[in-house]
Amino acid sequence: MTSEIRKGRKPTLVSIYGSLSPEDVQRLNKMAFAKGKAPSALVREAVLVFLDAQETDVIDAREALVEKRLKRMEDRLASLMARTAIDAGMIFQILQANMNPETKSEDLMWAHKLAVERLKSKLTGQNASVKELVIESEKSKSENAEQDNPESDQPTKEASDD
Repeated sequence: MTSEIRKGRKPTLVSIYGSLSPEDVQRLNKMAFAKGKAPSALVREAVLVFLDAQETDVIDAREALVEKRLKRMEDRLASLMARTAIDAGMIFQILQANMNPETKSEDLMWAHKLAVERLKSKLTGQNASVKELVIESEKSKSENAEQDNPESDQPTKEASDD
């Protein structure tokens, strides 16, 4: 149909027959006269508007189903993330409580470094943005360690006495 319109030809129309009550025919004729159109053109417009609305309703219903499924998936992922964060926090608290206080800071930095390296090796291509977050995390962790230990650059008193 659109190829015929593009070429400048009038599209081929198919006749469809239906019945209306005499009152509805009278209303149709009055409306067609008021709009300056043929009754058949008015009926064609009405049918097209109806079909468009029905198609839109079908699409809206499908989109609503997709939205519901996405919401359920999003809620499930959020729940999994929360449970993972709680589990990781529990493990961290248990480990930290049982760590040697003298080597705790170094041990945590070592563990963080290994975790970041492991994650970096798994991330490629499409996960580059996550990889950047890992790199930023690594930088901020090392900056925090430097702030926590500013004297580490200077020799200790015991070492300088020797």
